[in-house]
Amino acid sequence: MPDNGGPGWRVLCWNAGGLTASTWQELETYARLYQYDAVLVQETKWRHDSTWSNQAFHYVHSQGVRKEDSTGGVLIMIATRHAKARDIQFHAIHPGRLVHVRIPKGQTHIDIMNLYQYSVSDAEGVYERRAALTFKLHRCLAGLPRRNFLLLGGDFNCPCEPHKATCGQCVLNHNLSHYRDYQDMQNVLRTLHLCVLNTWCRPQHGQLATFTFGKIASQIDFLVVRQQHADARAKKAQILDRFPVGAWREGANHHPVVATITLPKHVYRASPSAGVVPQFDQESLARDLRASHTPEALTALRHAVASTIQGVQNAHACMLQAAAAHYPVPEKVQRRPDQPEDLANSAKHMWGMFRQMRQQRRTMQGIVTAWRIWQQFQQAHRIHKHRSRQRLKQRRDDLIQQAHDSAVTGNLFGLWRVVKQLAPKAPRKRLQLHRDNRIISTEEELQWILDSYGERYGADASIEPPDITHCSTQQVSISPTELIHVLLHLSPRKAVPRGCAPTVLLKACGMQIAEAVASDVNHQWTQPAPQVAQGWSDAEVVLLPKAHGRSQTPLDYRPIGLQDPLGKSIMTLLIQQVFQHCHRIREISKNERLTLHQRAEGLQQWHHLKQALDLAGTPLHVQELLLKWLIQEWVQDHAVLYAAKTAFRVLQSFHLKINFEKTKAILKVVGTQQDKDQTSRLLLSPKDPTTWITLVTQTEWAMAKILHSRKMGIHYKLWVWRSCVLSTMTYGLQSCGITGDHAQEAQRSMMKHVRAIVSNQAHITGDTHAAIMEQYHIKPFRVLIQEAHERELQTAIARQDWMWDSSWQQHVQTQLAHRMEQPTHSDEAEVWSCPHCEEVFVSSAALKTHARRTHGIKEEHQHIFNKAEHSIGGLPTCRCCGKKFSKWQSLAMHINQNSCPVLTRDAESQDNTEHYDNMPDPNSVADVMCRQPEVVQASKKGINAFITLHEYTQRMRQTITRRSYSMDDALSEFFGEVKSEQEGKANKRRRPEEGPQRRTSRSHNSQSEDSLLVSLARLTLRQEEELLVLKQDHSLILFMRPGKDSVLNFLFQTASLYKQKMKETPTWGVNFQPPRAVLALALFKELANRLETTLGDSAKLKEIKDLGWMDEQGRWKYQVWNASLRHLQEDTDRKPLTTEEIKVILNRLYGLLKGDVVTRFHCTRKLTETMEGQATFFLDLSSRGSGQEAWQHLQLLQGSCVLQLIGLAYKK
Repeated sequence: MPDNGGPGWRVLCWNAGGLTASTWQELETYARLYQYDAVLVQETKWRHDSTWSNQAFHYVHSQGVRKEDSTGGVLIMIATRHAKARDIQFHAIHPGRLVHVRIPKGQTHIDIMNLYQYSVSDAEGVYERRAALTFKLHRCLAGLPRRNFLLLGGDFNCPCEPHKATCGQCVLNHNLSHYRDYQDMQNVLRTLHLCVLNTWCRPQHGQLATFTFGKIASQIDFLVVRQQHADARAKKAQILDRFPVGAWREGANHHPVVATITLPKHVYRASPSAGVVPQFDQESLARDLRASHTPEALTALRHAVASTIQGVQNAHACMLQAAAAHYPVPEKVQRRPDQPEDLANSAKHMWGMFRQMRQQRRTMQGIVTAWRIWQQFQQAHRIHKHRSRQRLKQRRDDLIQQAHDSAVTGNLFGLWRVVKQLAPKAPRKRLQLHRDNRIISTEEELQWILDSYGERYGADASIEPPDITHCSTQQVSISPTELIHVLLHLSPRKAVPRGCAPTVLLKACGMQIAEAVASDVNHQWTQPAPQVAQGWSDAEVVLLPKAHGRSQTPLDYRPIGLQDPLGKSIMTLLIQQVFQHCHRIREISKNERLTLHQRAEGLQQWHHLKQALDLAGTPLHVQELLLKWLIQEWVQDHAVLYAAKTAFRVLQSFHLKINFEKTKAILKVVGTQQDKDQTSRLLLSPKDPTTWITLVTQTEWAMAKILHSRKMGIHYKLWVWRSCVLSTMTYGLQSCGITGDHAQEAQRSMMKHVRAIVSNQAHITGDTHAAIMEQYHIKPFRVLIQEAHERELQTAIARQDWMWDSSWQQHVQTQLAHRMEQPTHSDEAEVWSCPHCEEVFVSSAALKTHARRTHGIKEEHQHIFNKAEHSIGGLPTCRCCGKKFSKWQSLAMHINQNSCPVLTRDAESQDNTEHYDNMPDPNSVADVMCRQPEVVQASKKGINAFITLHEYTQRMRQTITRRSYSMDDALSEFFGEVKSEQEGKANKRRRPEEGPQRRTSRSHNSQSEDSLLVSLARLTLRQEEELLVLKQDHSLILFMRPGKDSVLNFLFQTASLYKQKMKETPTWGVNFQPPRAVLALALFKELANRLETTLGDSAKLKEIKDLGWMDEQGRWKYQVWNASLRHLQEDTDRKPLTTEEIKVILNRLYGLLKGDVVTRFHCTRKLTETMEGQATFFLDLSSRGSGQEAWQHLQLLQGSCVLQLIGLAYKK
């Protein structure tokens, strides 16, 4: 360990190689135990940007954004004793690779930089990325003030060479060919006069390598400071050889570098300190205000304020002093450690065993003892890992329970606080401005802010205030009663400027200060020159981050002005008097008008618009233009939008600007034509497209991604739903007088959420809402509303709310009780449920209408009408029933929709089967199924009861299924993948639990059915074996690799061209051949073309010979797969083929495949233009005629290296 005596920073730099939860707990415990001042960690592999603080450290983490940086991640830990969280500045120069942190130290700063350079490899673009990162590092280091202390550490992924005061002699030899760009980093260190600390001292353990992997060792992790700060103690930096964190991990390991660095002495200049503002316990005061009875502390506070208040000048001071005396700030209790004691002790115990194992001698007894300790160490590690997980789960459960309790009690602030803790760690949104990709000083930041906001808000402001002469004899005054009313309605958690009493204190002492403040203000306003306190017009500006998160300029922040709440309350009363005065003047002026039209200052809603325009004195040509414009359809659709544009014009007339980047027009459309209307564009400024306002649709199901995920259990998802979604859904509904229809609608919406969370759909499982609510302990909506109303009643009585109306609340309570007493119908036989939106209907006709209008589901009818069969004498007269029609369309609908009483589809299908003796009667099969007891009971309960009868519904589907094959099916088969029996069905859902009734129904199956099922299974397996034997003589499996010489893109282009031709000209055909034959011919034709191209290119022939595909005589070799070595090797048992022989085979094969030889040729997965990974094809040939000769030619080409020209291989 380095010397830790005297003042100085203890620094640790380590490449973690991935920080798991258990390794992170160990690192935190180790850093806290040995009291490190700064810890620099590389390669965390975390997937988020994080900045947070705990009792011991402040953390700044940067994740990688690009794909090549996803395995990076750099973390800097700063001890809390050196800086506060609000004083830390940070900037991710290269996310995931290079981060810069700055903390204040006296009149200067400490700059800490963490670097994780790209590792050296033969991949494309590696050295370009390394050079770019080195350039960013050099530019940032060169721009740092030299008066600041610099600490640079990390994984440089390159060695250092000894050079004067930059690098010492204690370095390892390195391979110059491996690190070709190492001089770039050396030049940066030498140019900026930096010193590498861990190259000057050889430690006692003798290890210099910071990275080891077996016999490989290299020195690539360093700690760097400026040369003037590298004293003798700092140059004792060395490797920590027995680092216990993550020591059980095998393979490649980085060893941490530790150092003790002496910081330069800083002179602290005394700055003018602001007045000390008395502090008090605001939470206790807010709790006493909510109490049902007045506590003694609150009574004493009010007496103290009433006895010391004199006027506006000492109002804040006397209230703060009295609050500090009666509500003192409680003493800070010892914070509970971030890690439980048992978890920290388990880590210490594990490290102790690891050190004991490393101390054993290399003897037989020592090896056996070390092995035993290693087994104990592994067991301790498992226990530590289990405890770490249990701690995380317990913390999550505690926070969710707090959120649930806050939602039940209506404490929205407590709910927000818990949600903030549950949310993922995010970068601290504090004011940080950067220029030229570097951190700037606070003085530069302040000047930039003043210039930016002065240019935006102060461009038209006058320097001199207007000259106001007090010429009115009427005195302006405020009433103490009105002031009390305003103070009692202040928000208790509103922010206030420094030195002002918080709003919760003004709310508590409003009645005590109102008389004195009102008297003082009225006295000041009665003077010849009215006086207003300067503090009321001053404001403390706070810049808050916006939702987009950008921080390039000060205008990316939202300015919030904090003003004196007492002054704002008084000015509110003054503005109200001004508004009342203006209203009186308008009423007086209105009564002086002559006509009704002039009194109303505009057009009236007359029955006749022409009369209204005449009374307004509108010219005739203008009237004609207006009347034509108002009857247009465009005006009806865009009247609201035109009104919105008019409102924007009014705002702009007051020199207000519209932020078109932030302003959104939210559109919510309801009705049957909502999909059509949502496609319309909103143009609020047609002449200038740059000032269009974005139209966004209403956002719903914002938490569906979390609540519908399978990564969380149903218990936790329902917990989150109750705390966040349900509390928001029911907020304020208990005071609205909700009706029965609205309650049912809310109940349906609530159950829609629950069914989606628990994956239980009514049309799949048949479970009722009552069963689901009982299973998961979900209260009905009416019960939730009644409980919320009772809580509101108790809260209002305790607070003595002046807005509480007992008669209205009694009416609401009576209506809720009446809704609770309404009987619930358990019989669901007459309820028809929509499988898409859970809407229920009382008849099947209503359900069909809803499905057609809302979801676009239409009942399909087969077109079986034939003029020759269904007409008489060439006239539209039905042959079966003799009904006459005036149009052929009417007769077609009469036949297709089964409207004919004589002719039906069932009768027609039955007549078509009379000529076949071996076909079963479909009516007899249906009669047998309908007589089953389960079907009879289900028909009595209703259509929903058939959901659980999967066996009968499957047999019903099999009796009516019809399959048809066409040219489109063949194309889709080629482009798609091979479909098994289970594919093509709906996504599998969770099976319902088998209850006793289902097991009982299965137990009644007879033994004959079981034996029949066994016999059928044996017959199916035997048939499958016979088919597999037959396939060996006519089926091939083709493997096509992607890449430069692949034929996959050629096949895709051929199939696309064929499909386009068929779409443009349905009667077109290539000698009436199916697409499978066309594509098989294209495959071998392309092979022949590439063979001719290769023979004409000498460079290509040389490359083929170098690859071993062709011998010196120009013959193509055979290859065979070596399973043990897992690569292709030459097949010496088969004689190579000459080029002429291959040409003859390909020409003959091309001619044979033109007939009906190819019975199947398609890919097992989706065929696209650019495919990744090997593609598998199935090729089946006919076993008769020319198919046998084609099979023989394919056997001759199997394994030949000529197939490598198109990246093809196949086998039986």
